[in-house]
Amino acid sequence: MKSFYFSLLLFLISFTFYGQVITFPDAAFKNALVTTLCATPAIGSGPLMDVDSNNDGEIDVSEAETIGSLNISNQSISNVEGLAYFRNLYGLYCDNNQLTTIDVSPLTSLYYFTCTGNLFTTLSLCGTAVAWFDCGGNPNLNSISVKNNVISGVLGGRNTSAEPPIGMLNFYNCPQLATVCYDEGEYNAVHYTLGFAPNIALITDCVLDCTSLSVLDQKEVARFVLAPNPVVDFLTVASNVGIQSFLLYTVVGQPLQTIVTHTSKKEVTIDVSTLPSGTYLLALETTQGKSTQKFIKL
Repeated sequence: MKSFYFSLLLFLISFTFYGQVITFPDAAFKNALVTTLCATPAIGSGPLMDVDSNNDGEIDVSEAETIGSLNISNQSISNVEGLAYFRNLYGLYCDNNQLTTIDVSPLTSLYYFTCTGNLFTTLSLCGTAVAWFDCGGNPNLNSISVKNNVISGVLGGRNTSAEPPIGMLNFYNCPQLATVCYDEGEYNAVHYTLGFAPNIALITDCVLDCTSLSVLDQKEVARFVLAPNPVVDFLTVASNVGIQSFLLYTVVGQPLQTIVTHTSKKEVTIDVSTLPSGTYLLALETTQGKSTQKFIKL
């Protein structure tokens, strides 16, 4: 009898997980997933289909996990919250929308990623397997990190005489771009696609590596919570131990501001209202260690 109830419990847990409906704050994003032929299966290319395989007007976790390629371009999408559930994505195409931020770090299998014609200020490939990346035509884009331990090629197998030379890395028509952080061995690809622009800093020594975005150092004992996240003006930092200082970084590891508290309080409020919209990192030092977390500024 005990084994019966145990089996029943496992079934209910499994049923609950696979029936979990994903919340999408952006109606345009959800509409694209439910009503357009935007996806292909995880194995092979397969036929184009929508993500709502059971036609209930919702997307649950199990439906998202069957998707290998997702094309949500030209859909007036401004928020892709919920994308993290598409854990098996190999290709993501979200060109010509109204996106200001996107977090692809949970998409560890992602190889192809294009996001041209949006409103990003920063972009990062940390945590992914992306080798083919196109973010051209982003007028507000200031910094990019393609550093993800995957080396991208120069022209992706295309004829080197082709014009324009669209390659595995493409940053064309990004007039505000100031910094690109890349993997050792990607210099030719990065340099070529930027057209040897002298005013763009090319760096490999990003202050924070990809693991800092999602995984705490094994030696860390300090944990903290950021709220609200995303944030508009004031960000509250709450720690289980005394806060000594913290450092704000861009998503590619450029330091922005260092604040020393001197008081070792367990809760501090930071004014981030003047930061441009985008993804940032907060590195916290406490009386018992250091840790880093990510937050989104709206």
